[in-house]
Amino acid sequence: MENLHLQGSLSTTGARNFKKLFVYALCITTAVASVDEDMLRSVWTELGYRIDICRVTKGSHTEHL
Repeated sequence: MENLHLQGSLSTTGARNFKKLFVYALCITTAVASVDEDMLRSVWTELGYRIDICRVTKGSHTEHL
């Protein structure tokens, strides 16, 4: 009898986890769709700037920049 109850709990938990996974996937898809060319260019430029700073300072601590 306890085994049947446990199986029911697992399937309910599995369904909830699937719903959460679906919601997370939807949020990720929405976030990725919101990225445009300007945002990518801005991030790429900032990354290049930070790499240049590391190169110039030879990896010194630059948290204040």
